[in-house]
Amino acid sequence: MLWAAWIGVLAGLWSIVAPFAAGYYGVNSVATTEAIVAGLLIGGFSLWLALADNAPQYVDYLIGLFGIWSAVAPFALAYRDLTTAFYSDVVVGIVAFIVAVVSIYYRSHHRTLHPKTA
Repeated sequence: MLWAAWIGVLAGLWSIVAPFAAGYYGVNSVATTEAIVAGLLIGGFSLWLALADNAPQYVDYLIGLFGIWSAVAPFALAYRDLTTAFYSDVVVGIVAFIVAVVSIYYRSHHRTLHPKTA
């Protein structure tokens, strides 16, 4: 599902801009750094998945892993009391995980992600 990969790209981009858009970049540097790094990883691997004709299967699993990390990070890094960062990271994590699951399912049943190569 090519659309799922592009949703992953959007989730990664949101994670990168969220600290600045939501205004918590000056409040908590740990939350800001985590959001930017997770966003770069989720968005970058999702972009690879969206543009490559035959991306390796492990790309899906990495997106899912980084999604899980994004959802767990507010608890692991102790910034769950920062509401905007908490909800942003959890939502991005859930979206990235769903993108990974959809992509894994689709690729296991259709052998390719891109309709043009089918």
